[in-house]
Amino acid sequence: MLELLSKVADTPKHLPSYPKEATDQHKRLRRPIAPAFSVKYLANVEPQMLQVYSSLERKILATPKDAQGYVKVDMFESLHILSGLR
Repeated sequence: MLELLSKVADTPKHLPSYPKEATDQHKRLRRPIAPAFSVKYLANVEPQMLQVYSSLERKILATPKDAQGYVKVDMFESLHILSGLR
């Protein structure tokens, strides 16, 4: 029954799931950005990310709560300010 629902039974196992052109294009597009996701790079970025997180947390905790006890935060604006683009 599960095979019927997921249509596993009618999927040919010998054929690739994506056309070769799409696979080649994915590899070509992935190659230049792959270093940005390496363990070494992410470890180097972690201190800056913690700093951004701490700044955002301080901003949220300093924002007055509404009558129900919630804080309204415009995340787009907050992250824009934290990123230094504003």
